Amino acid sequence: VKGANYLLVPRRDNEGPIRKWDAESATVTKSCAQLFDEEIDDLDDFIVPLWRGDFEDKFAATNFVCKELTNRRSKKERKPLADTTRRQDFRYQEEARNLMETERMMQNMEDQGMPMVMQSRDDMMEELMEVLMDEGMTQEEAKEFIQA
Repeated sequence: VKGANYLLVPRRDNEGPIRKWDAESATVTKSCAQLFDEEIDDLDDFIVPLWRGDFEDKFAATNFVCKELTNRRSKKERKPLADTTRRQDFRYQEEARNLMETERMMQNMEDQGMPMVMQSRDDMMEELMEVLMDEGMTQEEAKEFIQA
């Protein structure tokens, strides 16, 4: 923003229902990743003017990135890919807050190099049974060991 010496990234409130990313959100994410990873040769060409506050609003920043740094087209210049009148929108799916927090925690752990896998109790017991039987226990001995 013009005149500011910082980039303000507003955080959304966690109030209300949380929805899991759907295919449309994934498409936007993929497009942004491709833009910054593959199409912009030097990110400093965008970051420095952004930091200096050269853009009056987000539209000026968008035009700079899409028209000057890359060859992406505006909506008016784009040719339609297909008949969009038959497009089916995705339904809003509310997710449980604790499930979303668990997924976020698992993603953070994976990003830090500590991947974690969620398993049901039955899956864990089955895996333990296989390990015990591989160690030479009979099925009855393994069941007794688990119950003890």
